[in-house]
Amino acid sequence: MPFIREFITPTGVPTHYHRATHIGVRAAGVFVVVNSWATQAMHDQEGAPVAWQDTYGPAPLSALAGEDPLASAETWLASAAGPFAGAELHTPSRNLDLAQAQARAWERVKAGRNAAEVGGFDVPGIGRFDSDAISQQRIVGAIVAAHMPRPVEQGAWVIVWTLADNTAIELDAEQMIDVGNRLAAHVDATHQRGRFLRERIASVEVVEQANLIVWTPADAPVPEAPPAPGAAEDGVGA
Repeated sequence: MPFIREFITPTGVPTHYHRATHIGVRAAGVFVVVNSWATQAMHDQEGAPVAWQDTYGPAPLSALAGEDPLASAETWLASAAGPFAGAELHTPSRNLDLAQAQARAWERVKAGRNAAEVGGFDVPGIGRFDSDAISQQRIVGAIVAAHMPRPVEQGAWVIVWTLADNTAIELDAEQMIDVGNRLAAHVDATHQRGRFLRERIASVEVVEQANLIVWTPADAPVPEAPPAPGAAEDGVGA
């Protein structure tokens, strides 16, 4: 939901009404793009220009907790730890049209997808591995090293790896390659789920259906959306 707080932009323009529009997850944390308007009336006016846009962060991944990551991010922005500390969260008076509701749903899903990708993955029998951007690069580098030939006198290839819980373990070449395969499967499954949910968003017919779509893990069922008003049921009244 939008939030209210007086804010003077670096260009000297006073703004009052703010809304998160995009979320990005990077190695350093969560970054949130915020649009600002001079007043709520300007926000509510169709086609009104944005007075200011900026990116804020990093926020912890916990800032995306909840079914609506954008709403969670706005809560963080207005919190004591956020850049708009003391802001008042506000329920907008203008209802979203279908296209806006679909865009909002996609931002929710995309934020959840990005957080899931970097949120770690499990390797049975070993433990949980980090999967943020830097960890993914390290895994790829270790796999390359595991594939390289070694002089016999150096012995078998091994590496000491720190798991997500900070436990240090030894991995041989075969195990390291398996970790890489599981990372690839984790990323692929996460993005497949994102594409599936995006198609679901594109297929909805009313705002209420779009509002129900949130990020869910790849192995979780997606709740069935209610039928659009006036839709035929059980073949009756088509």
